[in-house]
Amino acid sequence: MRKSKTSFIASDKPDIINVWYKTPEFRLNTPAINWSNKTLTALATMAIIKRQLRRMSQGLKPKLTDSPFLSLLIEQIKNRRRTKVYRSQLKEKSECR
Repeated sequence: MRKSKTSFIASDKPDIINVWYKTPEFRLNTPAINWSNKTLTALATMAIIKRQLRRMSQGLKPKLTDSPFLSLLIEQIKNRRRTKVYRSQLKEKSECR
């Protein structure tokens, strides 16, 4: 059974906090990713949601047709860059002491 992608992110429900408060049984649909590796499926789902939240924070509408693979790849590249910057900052701090 395939889940609907129409409301998988809070963009369709800008007052999601109030909706959850009034009806605790309310659930948003997450994108349906049917990969055999459950770990990668979870990472791809998180990457899609993060990507959509990032778009919304920039004032753009979310894309409901994002590729799970592309979203995961972009998220991994960004994490790698952040780690590289963090390590270089740690190294600079340790050298200053």
